[in-house]
Amino acid sequence: MGCKGMKKRFSNYDNINLMLNGIDPINQDSDDDDIEIEDLKEGGVSSHHIKNLCRICNLVMYACDDENKTFLHFKPQKYDSAYPALIYRMSNNHIYPVDDVAKKKSIIK
Repeated sequence: MGCKGMKKRFSNYDNINLMLNGIDPINQDSDDDDIEIEDLKEGGVSSHHIKNLCRICNLVMYACDDENKTFLHFKPQKYDSAYPALIYRMSNNHIYPVDDVAKKKSIIK
């Protein structure tokens, strides 16, 4: 089961920022009003922020280091196989998507 409302969730920066902070912009709880939202434009995005986004959107995620060793992984209980897994490498505080099919397979193992 995928993420209903994917287009709406990614429709603007504020929604994306909420998801990176772990709050679903479509299904917000009233308790979320008390949470301090970090604006990530200045400080940047960490792997844990990306994991928050993947949790909300039911996406599989693998984060690897320079040696392609997984240091963070997320797999929701229900996910939509229509969306590929988000696999990326962290290096020098930057995120690089892994496009190579063979590398993706070796990381997922």
